[in-house]
Amino acid sequence: MNIKAIYALSIEDPNRFWKMAAERLDWYRFPTKIKNTEFDYRTPRGVDIKWYQDGVLNVCYNCLDRHIHHNHSFAQQVALIFEPDEPTESRHQITYGELLREVKKFANVLKKHGVKKGDRVTIYLPMVAEACVALLACARIGAIHSVVFGGFSANNIADRISDCESSVVITTDFGVRGGKPSTLKSKIDQALQLKQCSTVKTVLVFQRNHGMPEVKDDCANLRDTLEWKEGRDFWVHKEMETVNDKCQLC
Repeated sequence: MNIKAIYALSIEDPNRFWKMAAERLDWYRFPTKIKNTEFDYRTPRGVDIKWYQDGVLNVCYNCLDRHIHHNHSFAQQVALIFEPDEPTESRHQITYGELLREVKKFANVLKKHGVKKGDRVTIYLPMVAEACVALLACARIGAIHSVVFGGFSANNIADRISDCESSVVITTDFGVRGGKPSTLKSKIDQALQLKQCSTVKTVLVFQRNHGMPEVKDDCANLRDTLEWKEGRDFWVHKEMETVNDKCQLC
């Protein structure tokens, strides 16, 4: 079916169109309720939008596992291309196989720290590949992730942690934008001092440029200045060494 035919179908028979879209995914339970929307705020229902509401799937499986299961050569194909903040730094590529392995291991780190299906996890990261690893790991085990913009202040972060009652926060020691380091871990420390963040028991911290010793920046020199709370704060690269890369889907 060409693009004109697809567009025409979306206008003439939208239910069939969206059912065809659903058929491009892998489901535990295929949806029978394709579209259920209301856009009139004056009605008793108000604005309410539901798609595929009785279907059940796993987002992580659809993003990663199924491609490799259907064609093993996908494991060697590039899934992500990371472009660094500075053009002088080298970009790097991550294959589907590498990404799946990292996601499985990080999902096991989350489970090690007590994260279960339905638990809320706050993700406070810059635009790095680790952000994809974190949210896909949450999806894999059925945890609900709340992504917080990496430029928000401690008070903004605290509000969002409080709103979803997160038990775990995922962050990094530093982010870099325009060549200037930003201490994301320090902002999390400030946020967790506020009483509305008492639900947080664990902070998992990615180390900027871990495993890339050829990259030199100011962050490495500033790392020793970070506060560290034993029993709450954990380096992700050290936690990843304690788990395997076998992780069942939720």
